[in-house]
This record gives sequence, C-alpha cells and structure tokens, in this order.
Amino acid sequence: MGSRRVSFLAVVALAGLSLVLAALIILGEVLDNYALGGGALGAILVAYGVIGLFLRKLGITGPRGAERS
Repeated sequence: MGSRRVSFLAVVALAGLSLVLAALIILGEVLDNYALGGGALGAILVAYGVIGLFLRKLGITGPRGAERS
C-alpha cells in the first residue's frame, strides 16, 4: 500500500472513531456520567488533531502553491 492510501484510510478510520466518541459524549450527558463525556470529549479533540496532521501530510490542507516556494 502506498503512503497516501494508508494516510487516507487513517483519516477515514479516525472519522469513524470520532462518530463513536460523539455518541459517547451524548451517552455520558444522558447518564449524568461526566467522566465518560469528558473523556470522550478529550479523545475526540485528539482525534481531530491527528486528522488534521494526516490531511496536511496528504497535501489537502497547509500552504497554498504560491506560499510553498
């Protein structure tokens, strides 16, 4: 597998994980379990940060062509 394909699959997997974490945040609020909701919130923020890094590695985000030189 190429590096771009692995990075793309990682973004897709992390996006799926983010959906699960969002459901855990809602579940934590419904059950008044703030540790669960808070932990899931922290994990989702880390997942979003890693998604951003992978998108930058793929060249989807980051400096524009004129700024690269």
